[in-house]
Amino acid sequence: MEYKPLEYVTSYRVFGKYEGVLRECLQAVKFKGAVPLARFLGGAIRETLASFIEEVRPDLITYVPTHLLRFWRRGFDHNIEILRGAGVKAQDLLVRVKYSKPFASLSKEERFKRARGSFRVKKEWIDKVEDKKILVFDDILTSGATSTSVAEELLTVGAREVYFFFVAKD
Repeated sequence: MEYKPLEYVTSYRVFGKYEGVLRECLQAVKFKGAVPLARFLGGAIRETLASFIEEVRPDLITYVPTHLLRFWRRGFDHNIEILRGAGVKAQDLLVRVKYSKPFASLSKEERFKRARGSFRVKKEWIDKVEDKKILVFDDILTSGATSTSVAEELLTVGAREVYFFFVAKD
């Protein structure tokens, strides 16, 4: 799998390619409410994620959050459920402040435009991220728009380095 640099991101890892069974699993989790499958998927990525955590040795682990309106509709945040299945405790550092339709149907340019400024570090965490190495978990890497927006926000409030772990790469 080819790894291209992501702006503002120190380094990242991907569990697998967004195709076949992995794609079907992620779609079922996100769009059909398959929470037990999210936890099963977490178990599948556990070893790869743990290896990256050991390599990076982050000060904080967090995740890309679902917007509150989408959370209310789904009843859960898929990234939290996958992390639970992986046995990883993550901090609730970020809030998604912009709501938009799912990025799946958008062009790369439109994804970057919509993602810019979409995330904020929660007020209670702003002083706690300064000079820290932060590992962010997300489900799918497509254009890099979400990771760029998240990493830029974390660095703006003082994080030293930002790493990402993705379940799949499109």
